[in-house]
Amino acid sequence: MPDSGETPQDVWEACVRHSDLVFWIHDQVWYQRDRRMDAYRSLELAVPTADALTRTLVALRWYALSNDAAVGAGRYLTGDDLAWVPLEDIRARMRRPVHELFAGLEAVALGPAEGHWVNVLRLFSYDQEGRGPFFLARISGVFTTVVQRLVDRYRNPGLNVRDLRVFAWDYPPR
Repeated sequence: MPDSGETPQDVWEACVRHSDLVFWIHDQVWYQRDRRMDAYRSLELAVPTADALTRTLVALRWYALSNDAAVGAGRYLTGDDLAWVPLEDIRARMRRPVHELFAGLEAVALGPAEGHWVNVLRLFSYDQEGRGPFFLARISGVFTTVVQRLVDRYRNPGLNVRDLRVFAWDYPPR
């Protein structure tokens, strides 16, 4: 990646950490975690499956933001740069078609689990007549709700991952 000192792999791993942190902070309020799990159950998917797909989709959104910056500004965003992006901006990008998120991902060596979830999201994104678009819209909606709850909880419309790290002193390292 030019001018950043980080490889695409480093950026992807930062995106996954950012995604995990957002959900971890959200789940500190037990009843909000329960509501999120109920939303997953309504999808008729196993809760761990829906959770992994949602986290992967959010990581893909962050990764796409870094790739977009490379096209627009000629410089990829690093994991640190992405930590400053307001969660509202990531939420607003949930309207972007999912199939566009896979651009540049071939430069990343995905682990077996991550690769599996990315492939499932790929299948959902190209499914025109089945339930794929329904599932993608619903798991995107879960993230939208998570961001709104965090913004309301901390009363900060510009809330970003850097801000969340202040509340994550006991966040388990990945």
